[in-house]
Order: sequence, then C-alpha cells, then structure tokens
Amino acid sequence: MNADRLLLQLFTSLFAICIPYVFATNCFHCISPDKQYNATVRRQLATQTDVFFYPIGVKSHYCSDYIDQDDPHIIEGQICSKYSKCVTLFPNLPGSTFVVRGCLESILRHTFREDERLHEEGCFLLRSLPMFPKTITMDYVVCTCHGPYCNNMAMPATVERPYHFGRSAVLKLALTDDGGALRIATSSGAMRLATWLTIVVFFATPTPMMMMMIMMMWMTFNEWVRLGQEDDVID
Repeated sequence: MNADRLLLQLFTSLFAICIPYVFATNCFHCISPDKQYNATVRRQLATQTDVFFYPIGVKSHYCSDYIDQDDPHIIEGQICSKYSKCVTLFPNLPGSTFVVRGCLESILRHTFREDERLHEEGCFLLRSLPMFPKTITMDYVVCTCHGPYCNNMAMPATVERPYHFGRSAVLKLALTDDGGALRIATSSGAMRLATWLTIVVFFATPTPMMMMMIMMMWMTFNEWVRLGQEDDVID
C-alpha cells in the first residue's frame, strides 16, 4: 500500500512538472548589441523600468535580422509557460538595429504584460517615460504573435512622427500598403468620418460655400486622426 501511494505521489509530481511544458510555446530569445547609440541612449535602454526587461546572456548580432525558422540555431530559444505568445520589440528610432525577442511574459513589464490589447496579434506603439532629466522620450514598437518561434520577423521601418498618445500608453499600428513600414492604425470612428466625407463630396453641388465646408471638415478629420485616435484610446 505504501509503495502504491509513493508511486502515485511520484506520478502526480512528474505530471505537475511536465504539464506546463506540454502546452508551452517556444520563442526566439535574443537582444541586439547597442553600440550604435551614444552613451545617453544606451543608458536609457538599459535602465528603463516601465516597458521591458533587458535580457542578459543572449546578445546576438543576428537578432535584428529575419530569422529562418528552418535554420534557427544561431539564436537562443525560450520556453513560455504562462502565455503562448512571443514578442519582437525595438525602439521607434530611425535606422535602429536594436531588437529584443522573447516570450511576452518575460520581456514586457507588468503594466504592458497584463494589457489585453497586447495579447492580440499585431504591432503596437508603447510610450516610455524618460528616466533621467534632459533625456529624450523614447517610444517602443512591440509586435505580438502566437505560435512556436513566430517572433522571427524582420524589422520594418519605424513609425513616422508626428503622433500623439492622448490618455493611453498604447497605440495600435498597421503596415503601410507596401508592407515595409508601420503607421498608426486609423480608428473605426475616423473611417466612418472619412466615408461620410466621401459621400458628401460625391453628391454635393460644388458651390464655393460647399467646397469651403468640405475643406474645413477634411482639415478637422486630419487633425482628429493625428491627435485623437479616440476610438482606439482606452484608459
């Protein structure tokens, strides 16, 4: 009887240890060298405490390149047990080659890790606060994906300014038509306004007064998209 009980306890312990790995996801795990930046930017990358954890011991020059899933041996792997999601993160700086890859649960800090928006597949712009006086406000792009070793994407071009976060620290991004760069995603409300303006332009009589009104509405629409993205901003 004691032997049976001991065997059952052993089986239960092994099951508890192994079951997380059965349903776990593997992600590429690496960080690029940051020598391209000056000391101020390097310090800000390494000491920020509101966006991501700085990985140790997985630095690779290949991290900023597209990673071939059929030949992944040049990049470390990481097991994700809590969320089956991988991320690719980089600063929104023109010409940047600094990239961090890994499991969502181990790369993103708590505020963003628990944000439901970042658990959806896609790319997002994250606002980071400066750690030191007289330093730039550095924003980051994070792209989330589901599935084993899915975070192998090449770096797209960064998001062009101006943009505005409003009350949120997260903005949804979309790829440009050619797929080579990122842009702020147009909100559903802005799309409705654009459709309404198109109907007005198509059916309206082109009197000077009407043209002036259309121009004013179009300027308002552009300003709304630039500053608001109100439908996508969630407190």
